[in-house]
Amino acid sequence: MNALRHRIAAEKPPVMRLLRQTRFFSAEEIHVAEELINIHWLENKAQEEHGRFVMIETSSQEKYQATRTFYLKTRDQEYARIADFHHPGDDRMIYVKYLGQNGSMKPNG
Repeated sequence: MNALRHRIAAEKPPVMRLLRQTRFFSAEEIHVAEELINIHWLENKAQEEHGRFVMIETSSQEKYQATRTFYLKTRDQEYARIADFHHPGDDRMIYVKYLGQNGSMKPNG
């Protein structure tokens, strides 16, 4: 994992600098782009290491609805829900993206 940290540390700043210099994106959009870069590199690293899937966790709170929708649109599957995990009424949502050749999904099994 250290190699990945070094790779992100080396490659991310120029991309982030470019996003800021365009003055086209809002601060929130730049933050989202940074998170997407992290997710992209993590998925690629998992594939390079012959990983079978990546797992992402979030909250069931309404304010995270856009996040959950994003995960579903990017081929993640809702894998599990742990009721009242964070506190009563706030479940932990677990999403899994199965990795295959060229990032294609593998069925559960």
